[in-house]
This record gives sequence, C-alpha cells and structure tokens, in this order.
Amino acid sequence: MGVVYKFRKEVIDFVLQQKRTDDDLGCRQLAVLTSEKFKIQVSKSSVNAIIKNANLSNSVGRPLSAEPAPKKFQIPSQKKQQLLEEVRKVKLEQKPLPPKLLHQPPKDPEISRPKKDLAAEPRERGFSSSRRPKVPCGEEPIGRREPNGQATFLRHVESLRARRAQNKGIAREGMGCIFLKAAQWQLSRTSVLGGLLRKHISEPLPPSFDAFCDVLPCLNLLGVSEPSQIGRLVNHALWPLNGFEQPSSDLEIPRSNSIIGTISPKKSVRFFLEYEKEKRQVFMEASRFEFHLGNGSRIITDACLTGLGEDAGFSACAEQAMTMLSHCVISNNRPAIFLSSGGEVLDMMAAFEGAEGNQFKKVIVFDGAGERIAEFFSFPRKKRFFMLGVWPWQEEFSLLLSKNTRMAEPFYDEVTDKILYVAAGPAPIFQKELRGKGASLRSITVLTSPEGAPVMVILTNCADKAPTDILEAFLKRWPNLDMGPAGRALYAADISGEAGGGYVHFPLGHPASPPPEEEAQDLLGQAELGASVIFQDWGNALNRYCQKHFFGKEFYSSDITQLVSMFYSLSGYYVPQDRALLVLLCPSAAYSCFNELQRAVQLVNEGGILDPRGQPLVIKIIK
Repeated sequence: MGVVYKFRKEVIDFVLQQKRTDDDLGCRQLAVLTSEKFKIQVSKSSVNAIIKNANLSNSVGRPLSAEPAPKKFQIPSQKKQQLLEEVRKVKLEQKPLPPKLLHQPPKDPEISRPKKDLAAEPRERGFSSSRRPKVPCGEEPIGRREPNGQATFLRHVESLRARRAQNKGIAREGMGCIFLKAAQWQLSRTSVLGGLLRKHISEPLPPSFDAFCDVLPCLNLLGVSEPSQIGRLVNHALWPLNGFEQPSSDLEIPRSNSIIGTISPKKSVRFFLEYEKEKRQVFMEASRFEFHLGNGSRIITDACLTGLGEDAGFSACAEQAMTMLSHCVISNNRPAIFLSSGGEVLDMMAAFEGAEGNQFKKVIVFDGAGERIAEFFSFPRKKRFFMLGVWPWQEEFSLLLSKNTRMAEPFYDEVTDKILYVAAGPAPIFQKELRGKGASLRSITVLTSPEGAPVMVILTNCADKAPTDILEAFLKRWPNLDMGPAGRALYAADISGEAGGGYVHFPLGHPASPPPEEEAQDLLGQAELGASVIFQDWGNALNRYCQKHFFGKEFYSSDITQLVSMFYSLSGYYVPQDRALLVLLCPSAAYSCFNELQRAVQLVNEGGILDPRGQPLVIKIIK
C-alpha cells in the first residue's frame, strides 16, 4: 500500500503544500483533502509515504518540551486502584462502531463512467464545479458535537486568510478605477473603441492596441491628456486592470496615438457616425424577460434574473442580459441562479424540469420603456438546472428548512471570506405537484454558525452536487446574499407589495444624462480635431454609467473632480484568483463616503460582471 509512484506530480505537490501550510494536518485529513480535490482514491499510507520521503513526518509520541521534566510524584495506592477500576469499567461499556457508520470518502461517479459520458457531463448537468477549500478535517460533517473538528476547521480558515494576506501583492494607486473597468466589462466583452478603430486603420497594429484603447478614456477622466504625462502613472492600477504586465513605454504611447491620428479628416464624419451608433447600441438596456410556456402561461423575470414576478426592477445592459439569457436559460450550460422567488415558482420549476406542456416556447426581451428589443423561439428540449434563494420573510422558508441542521457541514468561501454551515434535505412541499415529472428537488439550509438560526434556504434541482458546491455557486453569483441592494429591494417589495428598483435612472433632462441627439451634434462638431476626441467622450459615457448604476443619487451632480477624489483615486490591491478576480480597496481613516462606497461595491458584486478570463469580479473594502 502507499505506492507513491502511482501519483502525478501535482498530487504529490498538493500534499506537501498542505502539510507545510498546516503541520497539524494528519495523514487521514490529507488523504480526504487530496481525494476531494483530484477525485481519486487516496489511502492514509500513501500520504504517509509522501510526507515521509519529504522528511515532513511528525515525530511519534508527544512533542519534546523545552522545560525541565517535573519531579515525580506518588499516587496513593487506594487512589490508583480506584482509577484502574474506572478504566476497566469504561472499556467494558464501549462498543465498536458498525462498519456502515465508519466514515468512507464518497466515491466520485465520474471515476466509473465511460469517457463519452464524461465529455458530455457539463452540458448534461448544466453545472461546472470549481476548486474551493472544503472541510479541512476530512472527518464527519462538523456539528454541535464535534468541538475538535470545529477547531481544526477554523484553524484551517485562519491559515487560508493568512496566506491570502501574504499573497495580495503590492498596493497600487488608482485602484478605484475598477468601477470604470467594471462598467467596460459589463457593457461589452470586447474593446468597443479598439474594434471600431481597427475597421478604419489600415496599417498593422500592436497586440496591445485594444487594451491601450481601453486605458486612454480613463486617463482622460483622470486629467492625463498628454502622452508625456502617462509616465507618472508607473504604479497605477489601470495597467494591470487592462492586462498590462508593466506600463506602456514612452515609445509605445506616442506610436499608438500616431496610429489613431492616421484616420483622415475625410473619413472623420463617417467614423463618428459609426461611433455614435455603436455607443447607443452598447448602452441599450433590458429591463425584463417574458417567458411563454407551452400551456399558455407566462413567467416574468427581471433582466438580471434576480427574482420572479412582474417588474422586479433590475435592469442590465442589453449584451449582458442576452448573454445571461442564453447561458442560464436557453442553452442552460450553467444553472440559472435566482436571488429570490417572487411569483410563479411552480411554473418556473416545471418549465426548467421540462415537464410536458410546460416547456419554454419563446421569450421576449423588453427595455425600460416597455418596448420589445428581441425575441427568441429556439429552446432545446431538455431538463434545465436552477437555484433559487428563499429567505426568512417568505412563506416557503419554514416549509423548506432541513431537519438535519444539527449536523450541518462547515464551508468557507475564500473569495467572499464567509464562514457558513450547510445542511441538505428533500423539498416535499412541491413534490406533489411535480411527482409525475420526475423532479428531484432539494433544499439547502444555510446557517452562520452551528448553533445559529438558518438565514436562507436554496431550492434547487441540482441533485448530484454537494450542498457546499451549491452554496459556492450561489455565492459566486450573489455574494451579498440578502444584505445587498437587490436583497433589500426584494424584501421591501415583499413587505409592501410594490416592486423596488434595483438601479437608479437619471430623469429626463438631468445634467448627468444629456439627450443623445445633443451628444451626437457636439461630437460631430469636433470631428475636425481627429479621432482621438472619442476617447474623452467614451470616458465621460463610462463615468455617467458608473453614476447611474454604481454611485447613486448623491453623486448625480458631482463633477469628475469630485468623483476622482471620492472613488477613482482610491488605492488598493489587484489579486487574480482561480475562481475570481479579487480587488481590495483601501480608503484612508479620514474617508468620508464609506457608506456610499460600500453600496457601490455591493452593486458591482451583484452585477454578474466577469473579467476577460470569465471569472466573476469581487470587490472588498479593507478598513
């Protein structure tokens, strides 16, 4: 047993890294951690052989003490006899555990499946798992009766926190520009200006041209208009946020500017007209989806898939809304994750299960004015996967609670830095209606401590995923849970019966939102100045988007100088991770807009924004 050469190098490296990180981890714990990470069977003896070869084995017996050994003392013979009798009594009363009750690492069904099934797995299940720190003790689920396991889990969490603090890199100035970058990523998955300029420039362009076109509008907002001034921003966050390993050199910046200047004045009018058309399309917003089912009923959700019901009030830019609609509902290559239920829960579940007569037939996308902007009629006939949050203020909450919360499993989400506990159980309240459809519904109860009251329930039909995997996916989409703007708006809507708006909208004629016709005329009037004018205009448009979607009413009338001071100039850390892009903002002790900053961060975090790697953007504030 324990033949090391059967393991890949990455498995051996993982075992050694875990052992070096936490010397208290034993062979059994390391074996479970390794099995869960690499989906292979690992024995304690194999792990012992690995750490023994690396001279990392703990010494046998009690650790040596630096203090002098205490003097021997004599136990009275009467007391010694009494203790021996008590020990014998305990041994006689103890019974060995039946083999079925001994913990066995769960077997991964993927190991015994044919390769053909494995290739089809993501599409069939609609759920892609990601790496996460699971229960470090590797024993039974930690509950109220296992203080030692709880202590081991918390010690492992602290080691992860310490490692993250150590690996966060260097502090960068201007990390508050992440709001501008979040707006760019939310509006388009590619560089809008880079793509437009490429169509009008004939000479070869450097590979970083598109990224440079995303940096320039933000530099204009910061007051950097001359190429010679860019050299001052050596440690600025705009470079790593846009994919630059180091700032552009003094030669690259003038060259890129000169390339942009090659667009002739004769082509300027056409170029600016195309730019205005592109800008209007990019900033178009969707407000809700209206799904039509085969039985004639309808399901309405907002454009962010926040909840069910009429006019939930959470709009999204059109491209992001269409992408979410495609991935989460039409093709369903990832589960649809709703923050909360609202109305037609049973119809929605039947439609996702593909019940006869309840299949999706078409979906209509509406803008904020109630006008149709798109329709889709092609829905693959298959089962779809969903997760739906249920909260204490909702009627279904008490009916869905798991009965097994006393043995809730601990979970630590490294991205959001949340410690939670989960317990799973069946969801019987809907089984009667869906009995003939073969639905397998589960309720995942979430607690903030083993002894605390449940704070939420996740209703899902993802039957073959662990409760911690489901909670991880839910946090990846809704890291604020019900404590963010969306949760507060849904709570207010449930209590008052009126839907609340998730994002603010500028009133007509407001200075922060000039009529599009005036914008176009002003821009065409500057056409003779060259194509570089669009960078300032695009920067202003991104800033208005941040005011509208992130900053709120208090900053409607704020000029760019105030916004730079309050938001864009904040320093912080850029920390790419395996599961997310983590950005840490560090306001000073004298910072006066902490509540406004916290709300803006929450809105970005629940905006479903992905970086170019496809990982969610998560912002945290370090006080």
